[in-house]
Amino acid sequence: MWKKGIYFLGGIVAAPFIKPILRPVAREAVRAGMAVGGYLNRLAEEAKEEVDDLRAEARSTGGGRGRKAEPK
Repeated sequence: MWKKGIYFLGGIVAAPFIKPILRPVAREAVRAGMAVGGYLNRLAEEAKEEVDDLRAEARSTGGGRGRKAEPK
């Protein structure tokens, strides 16, 4: 139990020295996460456009569900 107290006090003493180092690291991690999120968002938008194009193409060729074949 007393070890936790020593670690806690050590953290309080070390925090002012560690904070200037960790802040830029945390900022870069957030920036990288935002970049990955933007990339994934663009991929999802492109995939949605592809699916919409395929669906429109299928409908234009008469492949929609519920349509009956035209009599000859």
